[in-house]
Amino acid sequence: MKKLRRFKRNKKAVSSIFIAIYLSIIGILLISTLYVGQVISRASITDYLKIEQDRRQENILIYRLITDSDNQFFFYLEIKNTGAITVRLRALYINEILVMDPSTLDGDAYIEPKETLNVTLIPPIPLDGPIYGNVLNAKWTVTTERGTKSSDLGMNLWTKTGGPIYTPNKFYSGPLMLLFDMFHWRSGTGPWKNGWSIPKSVTDVTWRILLTNVDTRPITITDPSCFTLVGNENNQNKIVSWFVNPELETLTFMPGQYYFVYYTWTKPYSDSSDTIQKPNALTVGIPCINFLTFTGFFTELDLTQTAFGQTIPFEAVLITDETMVDSIGMTSTPKNIRNDGVSTSSISATVTDSTGDPLPNMWVDLFTTAGTLSDNRVQTDENGNINVILTSSTTKTTAVIYAMCEGVIGSTKVSFTPATQISVNANPNPISITGNSTITVQLLDQNSVPVMQSGIIITVSSTFSANKPPILIYQTQSDTTVIVTTDSSGKATITLVGQGKAGTATITASSSGLTSGSTTVTLE
Repeated sequence: MKKLRRFKRNKKAVSSIFIAIYLSIIGILLISTLYVGQVISRASITDYLKIEQDRRQENILIYRLITDSDNQFFFYLEIKNTGAITVRLRALYINEILVMDPSTLDGDAYIEPKETLNVTLIPPIPLDGPIYGNVLNAKWTVTTERGTKSSDLGMNLWTKTGGPIYTPNKFYSGPLMLLFDMFHWRSGTGPWKNGWSIPKSVTDVTWRILLTNVDTRPITITDPSCFTLVGNENNQNKIVSWFVNPELETLTFMPGQYYFVYYTWTKPYSDSSDTIQKPNALTVGIPCINFLTFTGFFTELDLTQTAFGQTIPFEAVLITDETMVDSIGMTSTPKNIRNDGVSTSSISATVTDSTGDPLPNMWVDLFTTAGTLSDNRVQTDENGNINVILTSSTTKTTAVIYAMCEGVIGSTKVSFTPATQISVNANPNPISITGNSTITVQLLDQNSVPVMQSGIIITVSSTFSANKPPILIYQTQSDTTVIVTTDSSGKATITLVGQGKAGTATITASSSGLTSGSTTVTLE
């Protein structure tokens, strides 16, 4: 019994020592954790305070918008760094819609203190378009990498470059003020053209004007409101009118805002039967006197309505027999060049009219999202062609090159890449005559190392040693030739499907500027 009691006492003693050691270890771990956490917290607080300190020194001003010569597109947005440290622009928004990340443009988007940066808007943004609507009444916002923002309305940004300024040479007196420089027409859904001349032969014509309500009351115009051309001849009996089109824009104008008004119909909208007016009744070579006639009502403060009417005569429109730009076809050769800052691609564009005939002596403006163009404004030759050289940057990216002429835009792409070749593999191989094989194409550099780059377009085609060849399937495409685009790993996968015939299929992947690759698949 004594031994048993001694054993129990020893067991109790051991248990107490173990518990003490255990609690000591726990205490040390807790103290260590608290210490590490405190160090990390201090580091995090230090980093946070540094960011906040930088943000307090950072300040930017979204300053002005710059249009093309025809006032149809905004080409540039000027930003000023009014702070004390360098900033990097990371986002441009129009009414909370992300437009672009300026830092992705060639040369990035850093602005030194007290300096200014003109951000190229690529593609140029129309003043009234399907994506952003009327950008004059929209809020434009730029954001820096640290989160500093600057915002203003499009109309305020435009006034700083000679846009809609309230001066006698810009507006005609009255509650609805017309901006003479913003006067365009288009045929059907084509591009907008400068409104001071129009070919007699065009059809389905819609006119567009820009105005603002300088009254203190909302103004609503009704569908008898019209735009009229009167041939300035001896008898002045050739009169053609276009009536407002409420399908394209609101007919209620709030005070202080800018509105585009569209004129399309041969009769007031409610009676038009969708008949679109055209100028063919007017005489070629004769300038026309223009009249804008508005009918409608004011909405008073007590919500009652008061009759409103106004007529604005303004400068002449010349009726011509000229042909207009209808399309711009663009090519790039090659479509893939090294991202070394010196490799080049030849960019060509052909300007044609509605019948496909080339148009000589037309000025073309050019823009690129990456790299450098040898010229930014070129005149077409006798065959309607232009040619410029694009030099790559040192980043892996795909440049989009735009050409613009009389409101018509064309585009092409060139990728800057370290890739020089394409590999092609098939698995499984061989397959049955109705079996499938996965075809993988992969970008490789000059050392046959895989290149991870998305957006490279590759043509994959299959030839067969017998009739009834297998087909290639890629996304929605199903044929013996498909066009694929590499993913972020620099690869694309296609499915080869046998059509019940034995033979050998040769799969070839090619892309302009890269060495092609191929493999064979046996169907048995």
